[in-house]
Amino acid sequence: MKKWLVGAMIGLVAASFAFDAEAQRRLGGGKTFGRQSQQLQQQRQMTPPQQSPQQAAPAQQAANPAATAGAATTKAASPWRGALMGLAAGLGLAALASWLGFGETLAAILTVVLLGLAIALVIGFVLRRLRGPQPAYGTAGAPSREQPIGYDAQPAPVARTSMEPAAAAARPGSAMDEFMRGAPAAPRPWGVPAGFDTDGFLANAKSYYGRLQAAWDKGDLDELAEFTTHEMFTALTHELRARGGGTSRTEIVTLDATLLGIETSATDHLASVRFTGTLRVDGEIEQVDEVWNLVKPVDGKTGWLLAGIQQLS
Repeated sequence: MKKWLVGAMIGLVAASFAFDAEAQRRLGGGKTFGRQSQQLQQQRQMTPPQQSPQQAAPAQQAANPAATAGAATTKAASPWRGALMGLAAGLGLAALASWLGFGETLAAILTVVLLGLAIALVIGFVLRRLRGPQPAYGTAGAPSREQPIGYDAQPAPVARTSMEPAAAAARPGSAMDEFMRGAPAAPRPWGVPAGFDTDGFLANAKSYYGRLQAAWDKGDLDELAEFTTHEMFTALTHELRARGGGTSRTEIVTLDATLLGIETSATDHLASVRFTGTLRVDGEIEQVDEVWNLVKPVDGKTGWLLAGIQQLS
């Protein structure tokens, strides 16, 4: 029993070391570290979780009560169905009584009664059709003539956004103007500036991805320092030290890059690039879905440098 427990513990420890080594082979080890995009984090927090089909069905029914009521009306049984079924059952009973020998007189009486009932039902139906539909009570003051939907409807007011110029701004010299002078400026919307060379930027980003991955495989500190910030380089050296100085071989099978947006502060620009694709690391396939946050100072003293990695899967 003791030998079995010792063997199981050794197996678990070996498996954990193997898992750690597997995670360390890709650049950054598939972790989230370094500088992160606040805009991306806010978007991921605001994204609602997907509902299961069991949860979505009641919500759809509550959102469309008119359709549900219409379906219930369609499924409701016709008031004539019961009368016709009763008439058919009565005729069947009359025929059954005659066949069983209860007498032709009883069968004839049942037939006459049922035919009279049928005639009365038909007459009542015709009279109701001739009278037409009765107006509903409790609708005094309502217009007697139907109007098309939206005939008298007013358009909904358009919500004013912070992007609209001048209209909502305070007048110079007013109390609101004095109050707004001390308020911080609204942050610029997250996106790609007009005129930005997105295609050229993404081409360089994919090239940097390959060069940094190759430098990571070889443990080339000089190459890593050239394309990373000081903080990111320090974090990568710690990861390389934990790897134990080994090397690996990474082949980029497929790689797609998308520029999610650029954040601009008083000191630098932060561009978030999403990389998705497939890598072959030491012969094993590995899927990639992560965001690289590249930073560049506003004064343009340096180019774009890797400042952080953000995992999406």
